[in-house]
Amino acid sequence: NDHMSMFKKYSLSKRETEVCKLLLEGYTLRQISAIISIAYPTVNTYCTSLYRKLKINSRTELFVLFKDYPIKNKPH
Repeated sequence: NDHMSMFKKYSLSKRETEVCKLLLEGYTLRQISAIISIAYPTVNTYCTSLYRKLKINSRTELFVLFKDYPIKNKPH
C-alpha cells in the first residue's frame, strides 16, 4: 500500500511508524503508551526520534506532512 511508502521514505523504524500512525489518529503519548504497551518515556523517545527524522517540531507539522494519510477515526 502506498501509504507505507510515506513512512519508509523517512526510514522510520517499525515502532516509530506505529507511533506516527497513532499520533496521526489523534492519540496522546500516554494513550499510545497504553495501546502498544510500552512505557511512556519510551513513546516519548520514539516521538522525538521520528520528529527528528521528519525534520519537524510539532504535531501540527506532522499533520501537514501527512495530510494525505487516510485517517480511520479522524475526529470530526
